[in-house]
Amino acid sequence: MNLAPAGWGEGYYNNTCLLAPSSSYIIIGSGCNVSDPSSFTLTAGSNTVYSADSNVVVNCDGHNIAMSDWLTTGLDKGTTWQPTLPPAATIIQWARDLLA
Repeated sequence: MNLAPAGWGEGYYNNTCLLAPSSSYIIIGSGCNVSDPSSFTLTAGSNTVYSADSNVVVNCDGHNIAMSDWLTTGLDKGTTWQPTLPPAATIIQWARDLLA
């Protein structure tokens, strides 16, 4: 079975994501079908997601999938999610390290 994504073959890997309350972690357009992984035009994995609340979703072709449910699909291997933001000092230090 070919698991290469259709379309552009975009990838979203090794990121640290800081999300506002009730945000979308990823928005995937048409053709998104969780029961058919080969339909995805975007692949993701090994991201670290922090959010200001637990209302984070993946928008899949206009349908919201709760982050906790998304992570059980196996379509975003290695990604972790914390429903709290790190302290401001930590975020500032990450920015300094990145821009140094």
